[in-house]
Amino acid sequence: MTGETKRAIDVWEKLFLMDIDKLANDTCGEGIVRARVLQMDCAFRLGIAFATLGELSMAKQYFDKHLKLRYPGNRSIYDLKYVKDRIKNNCH
Repeated sequence: MTGETKRAIDVWEKLFLMDIDKLANDTCGEGIVRARVLQMDCAFRLGIAFATLGELSMAKQYFDKHLKLRYPGNRSIYDLKYVKDRIKNNCH
């Protein structure tokens, strides 16, 4: 599982760090709104992945980034209550 988690982190970090315009408009891009959602949700998945590996400081950083990117009009695929419960259970 550790190897799979690390591979997932590699993918999610690349997506999270990718230039938003490139992510929105590349061959598979779905526009700026979906690109912002993708980056926000990658931050949440990264938080979970780092927590799984026991890297709680990194997990907290990515959870904080996810929450900072949440705003009206930028809807996550993850319900806010679910996110807060996962953060509480993974960072304490």
